[in-house]
Amino acid sequence: MIILLIPISYVRGSKYGENMGNELAVKINAPLLLSKELTRLAARNKYGIIAIGTATEPWMKIEEKYKITRACLEMIAKHRFPVHCLTKSPIILRDLDLLREIDEYAILPYNLKEQLNHRSMITISLSTLDDSVAAIFEPGAPKPTDRLKLLGKIKDAGIYAGIAYILYYHSSQILMNS
Repeated sequence: MIILLIPISYVRGSKYGENMGNELAVKINAPLLLSKELTRLAARNKYGIIAIGTATEPWMKIEEKYKITRACLEMIAKHRFPVHCLTKSPIILRDLDLLREIDEYAILPYNLKEQLNHRSMITISLSTLDDSVAAIFEPGAPKPTDRLKLLGKIKDAGIYAGIAYILYYHSSQILMNS
């Protein structure tokens, strides 16, 4: 099985973390490069699950303007690869049509056909259920309560979805509990 980790389209800074300002670099050629790679893999019948959102949020606010993530999902659907998306963003709702298409038509890797019933999976990440704590650790991110509502909307749309609960511990809490 092949798992492709796709650093979709938006990055801050540059090589070795230089120029880490408030600007983002937009990889406008990401859909084209992805299509070339998927064409090569599909021709050899080497299907695997594509993981999106493992390094950066693919549905940042800037995605509404550039639609790079959507274009990448179009390439994934075209080449019939399954996908797993990790996000905090409600912008993913815009792409549920493509995620449904992927879920219906993607080709699972041979060794997973008996184990998986879904070809499109979404995970919503949470660090806490407390909106005020989340504002400290994840400034600018959607509130946990909003993310739980997002999860419900995704599931209501018929897409397989769940949560990744990543806990943050303050060092004083760890010391007090020792």
